Amino acid sequence: MEKFVQTLTSGLAEKGHSVKVVTSTRGLEPVFSRETRNSVELIRHPERFHLFEAPFLPRIAVAAITEDYDVLHINGMVPLLSDIAILFARLRGKPVVLTYHNDAETANWGTLGLFAAAVYSVFARFFVSLANVIVCSTTSYAMTSPVVRFFHHKLRVIPLGVDLAKFNAAALKSPEGDLGGKKRLLFVGQLKQYKGVHVLLESVARLRSDGHQVELGIVGTGPEY
Repeated sequence: MEKFVQTLTSGLAEKGHSVKVVTSTRGLEPVFSRETRNSVELIRHPERFHLFEAPFLPRIAVAAITEDYDVLHINGMVPLLSDIAILFARLRGKPVVLTYHNDAETANWGTLGLFAAAVYSVFARFFVSLANVIVCSTTSYAMTSPVVRFFHHKLRVIPLGVDLAKFNAAALKSPEGDLGGKKRLLFVGQLKQYKGVHVLLESVARLRSDGHQVELGIVGTGPEY
């Protein structure tokens, strides 16, 4: 999500728009900061407390009231923060674009976490319904989300893009040369349960047992390593 926001906001700034990002200090020292990078104003609020795995940072949501803007673009969902920010923006009469990256879930709290996620998915529907437009990267995710599937009339599917200018096609060729008809698959991402790498491994095993020549590469680290 962070890379998505960085790429999108930089592109908007290059087109001459005034862009402001309000986020947390996750991964950094928990100290408030305001700076400008690549013509994008970046405001970070210190992240110290969590509810389950969600940061408890009401000051981010309050920015929907205190900051000056024409359109609020929320990348979520972050329980309580995304919901309250949507509500505040709509109370001000501001249009809201919600890019829905993920349903709320936690693998670290067992049954309690599953129950909390299920309750939140019902709670979140009211706030998501207030958004003017909901964006998902795939139709399949939108149709299976316990929240977004109720709002297809507001849905726009926009696949995640890749800036091809940043990649050297020659460098992507196999160092081993000809694979002899073998198909090569590559996964790049965090090794967390919800990424579904275990499903990918099971699928590759099934393909191989069916006689398909498949090679899998995995790039990433995490608790499922």
